[in-house]
Amino acid sequence: MVPDDSKDYLELSRRQVVGLCSGSLVTGVLAGSIVSESLPLSSILDRECSSSPLVYDVSGWPTPHYDLSHSRCPPTSTCPVSPRNLTHSWSENSANEDPIPVVANGIVYLTVDRIDTQLVALNLPDGSELWSAKTTTPTDSPVAGGNVVIMPAERESGEDVTHALTAVDGTVERSLPFTNRPFVADGRLHVLQSGRSNSGEDIERLQAYSINTGNRCWTQKIQGRVADRPAYDGQTVYYPVVDFGVVGIDSQTGAKIWREEVQNTHPDKISGTIRGHPIVSSGRVFISTYDGRLIALDRRDGTRLWTRAIRPVIVNNAARWYDLGAVSEGILVVRQRRHDDSADRLEAIDTKSGDQQWVIEPPGNGRFSLPTIGDNVVYAGVSGTLSESGEVSQGLGVFDLETGLQQAFYPGPSGVSSGPVIADGRVVVPHFNGVRVLE
Repeated sequence: MVPDDSKDYLELSRRQVVGLCSGSLVTGVLAGSIVSESLPLSSILDRECSSSPLVYDVSGWPTPHYDLSHSRCPPTSTCPVSPRNLTHSWSENSANEDPIPVVANGIVYLTVDRIDTQLVALNLPDGSELWSAKTTTPTDSPVAGGNVVIMPAERESGEDVTHALTAVDGTVERSLPFTNRPFVADGRLHVLQSGRSNSGEDIERLQAYSINTGNRCWTQKIQGRVADRPAYDGQTVYYPVVDFGVVGIDSQTGAKIWREEVQNTHPDKISGTIRGHPIVSSGRVFISTYDGRLIALDRRDGTRLWTRAIRPVIVNNAARWYDLGAVSEGILVVRQRRHDDSADRLEAIDTKSGDQQWVIEPPGNGRFSLPTIGDNVVYAGVSGTLSESGEVSQGLGVFDLETGLQQAFYPGPSGVSSGPVIADGRVVVPHFNGVRVLE
């Protein structure tokens, strides 16, 4: 593939880069999806690209999946002390459908569906509104940290834009024309731009900038299109690429460490392309595919360690697949989505062997949200039709991580898309048009 060199790629100024990130230098993380293949710029000195890595408030939930490895597993210190005895604290019912809340420094940031308001900041202890902000249409969850809130959005013209809002009052400090989500790793801001080769195939260009100096550190290109957010383990960024697989990129140098193709093995030629974001944990990179496979790769070189497949993957002309959920203590909890008349399933998988440890099904023809793990407990939204009464049962399910046995159930609105968020000893439960908080 030959890149279309005639395309005018965006070049960010040093002021733009430093200005966007300056509010999150004390605490904060920016996350999102970017792209790959390396072309280091030897003309840029190491000292000009040196950056202090960002840190974040571990008691919050600053990114959609808690951290950059997508573990959905905060430390024990921030989890509820008594998960079997939670009580309702407050709720907010004007959010977008199936919102993905984030939390930083005791504040819940939530995209909402109100006239002239797209983002609100709510006090985590009592739900009181601290401020609301008008921006262009959100395209993804915000990311919060330090004194800044980063929100991907779309202009009326259809162009992508990233807003940086001050966490103090929601003022839009600056807006930059990023294509999709910005991402910061090792103190470098990664900016994605999509394009096409001369032959019409997708090609992506990633530029990495120092958040301290604003200098462009390296540029890389990759064939294909990034499927979702990358995962990051402190050294390598793992990019899921549609119709290909995974590419591991050194976040400091931009060097391509490895790439692993996801072969289409299904006899019915169902698309074997990667779906969703990867998870990195226990020396492994976990991915799922549209043809019902769950795959573990060695994070060092991309070697395939094990594969677990749903069979049959097509039932009553409807597909089944794995959604990656949460990981802790050598256990990966995934959601098996079933678009036939069967219920979803939560499955616990041994990260070393790929063996199933336990499985849970919701009542009736039910659905699960993405799971979250906290202090050896699995939290998941549950929605199902009780076969005996025909009533719809919704709520937050609490399960033991080792056995899968249910410990508690809290009836109430509960979405089955994004999963519960744990912060400051509380559980924020997203539902169809808002969130409710248990403590």
